[in-house]
Amino acid sequence: MTWKKNSPWQHIAGMEWKPQEWLDWPGRSKCPLFQAIGVTACSVQLDWLHVKYLDNDQYLYASVFHLLCFVVLPSTPVNNLLSMWEEMKTLYKTLGIVHQYRYFNRLTMFQRKSGPPKLRGKGAEIHHLHKVVLHLWSKHHNHHITVHRQILTVLKLNSRIEDLLDEHKESVALPAAAAKELLDACCTMCHVQSLLFDHFSDEPVQLFNTTLKTHDLIHLALHSHQINPRVVWNFCGESYMGILKLLGANCVKGLRHRMHAQRCCITGLMVCIVKCRRSEVKKDQLAVETLVIGLLLGLGLLVGIASEVKKGQLAV
Repeated sequence: MTWKKNSPWQHIAGMEWKPQEWLDWPGRSKCPLFQAIGVTACSVQLDWLHVKYLDNDQYLYASVFHLLCFVVLPSTPVNNLLSMWEEMKTLYKTLGIVHQYRYFNRLTMFQRKSGPPKLRGKGAEIHHLHKVVLHLWSKHHNHHITVHRQILTVLKLNSRIEDLLDEHKESVALPAAAAKELLDACCTMCHVQSLLFDHFSDEPVQLFNTTLKTHDLIHLALHSHQINPRVVWNFCGESYMGILKLLGANCVKGLRHRMHAQRCCITGLMVCIVKCRRSEVKKDQLAVETLVIGLLLGLGLLVGIASEVKKGQLAV
């Protein structure tokens, strides 16, 4: 399969759509958004949050935790985990990491009933775990074992990738040198991870699982000189899902089904306006974001009402 090929990057770049090629393809999407001039599939960017933190990193870190608890450390898996959790809490404090796991004292944090190990957790918790995992493996691995050295290489590259994005977090696009380093690091990391996947493929537990999203990291790095992956990651959307869930739950009582969306739109718009009015004269980022979302909700309300008027379901 083509997504299992992680190098050279020139080969991967040659597999991407070009705008005119996509426009000439009979099977292209019929979504109305693509009817706008200049908008093609090449205008769509992958989400770093769901490609890396909520996919590849989950498999990578879970595999490291599995090895530490079941193979490397000397005690029982549960005792090893508890000992490791104490180390993690110390590292959180030493490294000044704000987004931390509140607990990590159960094997089910990375073990599943079926399938390869996969780490549980929120995107922010997994995002800020790279230095902690690197420190743990650096301390406990056996440098005489080739596979252990390969794992260390993957973790070092993974941490360097995160450091590069942190160093340029204010940049819309990465400088040429940083973009090239990010691309090289992603290609090498994904390649070595695929070697680890092959190594453990005959073992009872498949470690270092790779998916299509592992390969997608390289595609994101390929375009980092044009757009920083941080610019398009979906942390804000993930946080807002919890708000919408609460909003929806409080807008369904006592209403007919077709009125639920309208109530949500009206309530959401009112909440956003109140938040903006209560903020300081110099609008903070949250206030601006909520106002924009509120305007979108209001637009959705108008569209819904217009649709029902057109169908004769709502009296004018």
